[in-house]
Order: sequence, then structure tokens, then C-alpha cells
Amino acid sequence: MSCIHLLYCDKSHYQNFTPPFDIPESWQWVRLGDYVINRDGERVPIASTIRSKQSNKIYDYYGAAGAIDKVDNYIFDERLLLIGEDGANLLSRTKDNAFFADGKYWVNNHAHVLDSSDKFLLEFVALYINTIPLDDYITGSAQPKLSQDNLNNIHLPIPPIEEQRRILTMIESLMSIICEIRESKQQLSQSIALTKSKILDLAMQGKLVPQDPADEPAAEMLRRVNPKAKIITDNPHSWNIP
Repeated sequence: MSCIHLLYCDKSHYQNFTPPFDIPESWQWVRLGDYVINRDGERVPIASTIRSKQSNKIYDYYGAAGAIDKVDNYIFDERLLLIGEDGANLLSRTKDNAFFADGKYWVNNHAHVLDSSDKFLLEFVALYINTIPLDDYITGSAQPKLSQDNLNNIHLPIPPIEEQRRILTMIESLMSIICEIRESKQQLSQSIALTKSKILDLAMQGKLVPQDPADEPAAEMLRRVNPKAKIITDNPHSWNIP
């Protein structure tokens, strides 16, 4: 049974739902819990004291905001979507709250594990979760938490599958441009710093502007400022002012 069919079979979750914005007619608002397969039941936490004693640690060990360690075994061996369940990152969004794990890896109980019959559908879910504020779905302030029930109740707008592909392709293209701009900005910042340093260096060496013979020599100026000034180099323009 498809997710969209489930949507029309059980509308109880949508009776009190008010769409936050308009979407195209071909799109559909769905409840996340009706759209993905939750595999939280397969997660197993491993205490740090146990992990520290493992010798063949070659598999990533995932927590709420990404891989936090290596372990000697794995639970999953496929590309799945992980969403942080708790921790400050849910609100600070320093890192993406939705991220993918691939290959062989282990997940603890601080990250939700989502699957789908069509793995591509998870890409759009990740995009949406990383776009919207999650405050309304998070409980606790000292230790923010996104429970499985609240995660399931997130409503997301779903485009037709081919439009999803076009959207994601366009986003990848635009993000590539942004990365190039960011890299250019970093290079520009470095160039600005080097140029500023060079300008100051030339200024302090008397090479920034042309010398004008009509200018009052610095020695004369120093004599006016402090008649007791003493020469400290062979350059008559360098003086020591006590």
C-alpha cells in the first residue's frame, strides 16, 4: 500500500492540520509517519566503556549529530536517513539534523533511523527537515528531544517524484555555486589580508607614495617636536625621542 493511499485511508491525523503555506495542486501534504519506515527498534546503544575496549574498530558509530566513534561491528548495511533525537543541535542547527549514513555502520538511540521502499524519497525528507524550524516538535529546554511520535507528526509537502528529482538536481547545482562563492570569498579574504599587510609594509618603508624633495625632512620635524632627540641609526631621518 502506497504512502499516498495510506493518506486517504486514514485522515484522522490531518483533521486539525493547517498548512503553513500553499503548495502546487500536484503536491500533497503528508504526515512523515505515513511516508517513511521507522527503524528505531533496531538501534542499540554501546556504552563508551565498552567501545573503548574494542580492538577492531572499523565501523562508524552514529549519534544524534553524526558519527561519534568507531566500533567493531555493524547493525545496518545500507543507505538510511538519520535524524537527531536529542541534544542541543536540534535547536542550534550547527550541523544538519537530518543526515545520511551509508555502508556498514552502527546507530545508537540518539538518532532516529528512517527507511523507505524508494530510497530516493528520503532525499526530499532530509531536505525538508533541514529547512524547517523544529521548535514546535521539540520538548525540553535543558535537553531538547524530538520524540518518535513528534517526528511522525511532522507534516511535509511532497511533490511528484519526477519533480522531486528536478528540485534536488537544481539544489545540488546551486549549492555547488555557493561552495565556489564561499571558496572564492575565502581566497579573497586571504588576498585582502596579504594586500593590507603589503600596503602597510610599503608605507612604513617610504615606498607607498613618491618622495617630494620639497617636504620638510623628518629630522627637522623631530627637532621641532623634541630638540633633545638623538640619532639611533645612520639614517638622519631616524631619531630616538626619550
